[in-house]
Amino acid sequence: MKKFISLILSVIMLSITACGTVGEMPAFIDAEKGTDTVDIYFIAGQSNAAGESRYETVSAENVKPEHETGYENIYFYGCALYWDEFGGNIHRTDELLPVTKGLGETSEWIGPELGMAEYLSQFYNEETGRKAIIVKYAAGAASLDGKTGNPWGNFCPPSLVAQGSVIEGSDEKNKDLYQNLIEVVSEVYARCRYWGFKNVNLCGFFWSQGEAESYDLTRAANYSNSLTALVGDFRADLYKITNDSDALKLPFVIGEICPSFNSTETVEVEGEVRSTNEGINAVLDCQRKVASELENVFTLPTGMYTLFAGVDGCLDGMHYAGDDALEIGRRAAEKLYTEAGK
Repeated sequence: MKKFISLILSVIMLSITACGTVGEMPAFIDAEKGTDTVDIYFIAGQSNAAGESRYETVSAENVKPEHETGYENIYFYGCALYWDEFGGNIHRTDELLPVTKGLGETSEWIGPELGMAEYLSQFYNEETGRKAIIVKYAAGAASLDGKTGNPWGNFCPPSLVAQGSVIEGSDEKNKDLYQNLIEVVSEVYARCRYWGFKNVNLCGFFWSQGEAESYDLTRAANYSNSLTALVGDFRADLYKITNDSDALKLPFVIGEICPSFNSTETVEVEGEVRSTNEGINAVLDCQRKVASELENVFTLPTGMYTLFAGVDGCLDGMHYAGDDALEIGRRAAEKLYTEAGK
């Protein structure tokens, strides 16, 4: 990817205002070198992206010391929003952290970031000297088509809002999460110079969402329009932030909606695991359609995982067991790393 272009002062000031004083130079940066390059990977979506997988369900053979200490040269920035009985929690970091367990919606939960860091650690470590940041902004129950299902709004892309394509019945919060995602991305870029990273490579985006639309067949059937808009809008906004033309073809990996989501029965059709819920199948078909039509967009199959409550470490029928969350993160990182040509 091309070199990171300096952001305009107003963006830097906006970022500092949004997050507070940046503080001291992080210890992991050699301020005297000033030549560090960093690769950035993005995660966004609803609860399985935010992280509702209980770390306690990770099997002993998959537990690693780095889950406690973090992986060398791989950092985390961002937040997970969790809607609970109290009306919502925000699990947010305003600084670079090591990628460890507990970066999900609570300090006991994980999302795909942990598995991503595990896979990427073979390339980013003290021996290679390479560094990476995983940037996450995700919220439980978030939709993409404009219908608000939680206290924060949803990821409805601005191009859909401009076209009047937001679904009927949406409220005024129809684009809050998307705009917040872009603000978080801007914050990271604004701070990269401060952190000592003179060059920034854009490596890819892992999107895990679609369950919210699966409850309504009409919404599910229109999911491809929303997803296409998301890919185009995010790439365009990333280009505005970075002035890097490679942002316009940023690799996207779409985590397929799991056929057994919400304790739905599954059947095998021509060797493929399918849901008996047509809404889930419709979202799945839309995800694959978008991947087949857009450049550098791919799906990550999930039919091999089980989301039946109480089975194989899944506790609630909607969120992956710890082992599966780790594997999904590893697979997503492998695809993004390969497609980014790193």
